[in-house]
Amino acid sequence: MSSPAAPTSPQDLSDPPGPSPIPSGVPQGEVVDEGAVRDLRPPPSDVPCVEETEPPTVLDNPLITDDTGQPEAEETKEDSADRVTTTTVSSAPAHVTECATVYSIFMACITSAYTAVYAYYARTGDEKVYKFWTAIILPLSGTAMAISFVLKPRREDQAYKAFLVLQYVLFTLVTEILAIVGDDFAKGTSIRASLRSVLWLALFKFGMKCRSHIATLSDEDLSNFLTNDVIFGGALIGLGQLAFLMFASVQCDGNAEDWSDCNRTLISQAGLSGMVTLYTIIKLASGVVPKRILEKHVLSPKKLLAMDMNTEEAIQAFGLLTAVGCALYSLGNYGAEGNFRSTIEKYAAFTVPSIGGFCLLLTAVWKMVVITGELRRERVQAEGGENQDELPPDSMLVEGSSLWFYAGVLATTFFSAVNVAAAVTMDMSYKTVSMASLPVVALAYLGSTFCQPRRRSPKDMWKLRVHGASFAFLSEGTWVIQNMREGDTPWILGHLVVILVLTILFHFGLKLRAAVGRLPDSDLETFLVDTLFKGSLKTLFSILFLTFRTTKCMFEKESALECSDSSWCSTTISIYLLFWWGTKLVQGSVRSEWRKDLNLSIEKIARMRDISLRRGLAGFLTLVTGV
Repeated sequence: MSSPAAPTSPQDLSDPPGPSPIPSGVPQGEVVDEGAVRDLRPPPSDVPCVEETEPPTVLDNPLITDDTGQPEAEETKEDSADRVTTTTVSSAPAHVTECATVYSIFMACITSAYTAVYAYYARTGDEKVYKFWTAIILPLSGTAMAISFVLKPRREDQAYKAFLVLQYVLFTLVTEILAIVGDDFAKGTSIRASLRSVLWLALFKFGMKCRSHIATLSDEDLSNFLTNDVIFGGALIGLGQLAFLMFASVQCDGNAEDWSDCNRTLISQAGLSGMVTLYTIIKLASGVVPKRILEKHVLSPKKLLAMDMNTEEAIQAFGLLTAVGCALYSLGNYGAEGNFRSTIEKYAAFTVPSIGGFCLLLTAVWKMVVITGELRRERVQAEGGENQDELPPDSMLVEGSSLWFYAGVLATTFFSAVNVAAAVTMDMSYKTVSMASLPVVALAYLGSTFCQPRRRSPKDMWKLRVHGASFAFLSEGTWVIQNMREGDTPWILGHLVVILVLTILFHFGLKLRAAVGRLPDSDLETFLVDTLFKGSLKTLFSILFLTFRTTKCMFEKESALECSDSSWCSTTISIYLLFWWGTKLVQGSVRSEWRKDLNLSIEKIARMRDISLRRGLAGFLTLVTGV
């Protein structure tokens, strides 16, 4: 006799057959084991035993109907089982292959603003509209037009192409016609407008060709390009910077009696904005290259610090550094009210940003030529079944190039020469220049001291001591001589104290340099690249931003002597920034496994718990310094 079946409760018999109900506490959408569900049910009560039979499927129950009230269509048992055991898996986010239409409308509005300005000029013939407002709006509208080309690279319908062509025609050819009308059909204006129209047509063909190449990228590369380069880098960063730059000219126009008094700021703003626009367009045009190829041609800070570059990387470094230098010149004039004092200054304000833009363009063209050759070689190797060339592994960077050391020596020599000139001529203008350049020179001196920390030969140590002595004793000694000639005894004692402090700092600086040289290779590379090189660049840009406040004052008042207060303030804040970077150098001299104990984490600040006395005191001093 066969053993009786397990007892079944009446509640089990009354439940509709089919998938077991999911108990509470189990997240929806996850796979639930049927056996585990049965184990979680209440224990069966004592009822008479019944013979165990195969339960009917869900579709065998005539009470189960669809939304119309009719019985559902029949399914097989296999289909029902598949539906019961199907796992709900959250799909991965889809790749972005085109941007929203609202971005296209927004960019079209910005480009139409440029056409509207020219329409007003054609109607009124106002010279201010033609020379002032067009120079302000052109970089913003040009960048928006470049972004419009790549917002929807895979849209090939005639309606969208017609919208894109209409937007470009209004931005270029229509504005040229309006410029001719506004200038009463002058012959020179007509010739220049005709030449520019040919250039606009060539740029349109280039933009459409880039758009078609970008459309052939893989979904992943296209998604990264649209989100990172187009929306974030172009729409947010690029247009945001251009909008910020245009406000200085608008503010100057509101304060000045005549808009021509804002020529210095206007031309500087146009130069800076033109370089930002060109860089953004180059960044967008680089989207035609796959990401895996593009990443191999990015100039890394490591190679720049070691000066270990091939021809392409050397051209990139030269072009970028030259462009940055030209941008800094324009930034020095930016925001300064007043007209140019001479024709040379006016031509320099036009020429220097043009040189920077040309260097950016040369760098981009050379880089594109190299990448095109690499893509051609990869195609030939793939057709021939050859393996692609693998890049050799990078070696550890344990010291920077000697070029950076001698750059620091050149900076301190310039600083000492300015101080000597101030002591000999007794001209206070040299003192203002000395105070304004002190933070930059100190930054260069620290960088040259720590760029080769493992060089400990007697010759290298002798060069470091001479370098430090020329920076400290010679510079401060000239101030002592100048104060002796003026009879300022208290200032003489002050400069002697400064010499003593600098001597102590130089002594401990050499000890810190030796500690950095004893770091493991990986930690030393991190110190040189991240802390020394990248940190010094960030500090340098902050210092230059403050220093240009003094430069702006000099351009406005045409005297360095009247800007001594501004020079003192910018120098004081810059010294704070140098001390902050100095603390990073001290932390960088510690091994990576010990360094985490030196930082005060944001989590501990939020909880205000587990903060030691040393960390709390360091955080308090940092807060006081910032205030």
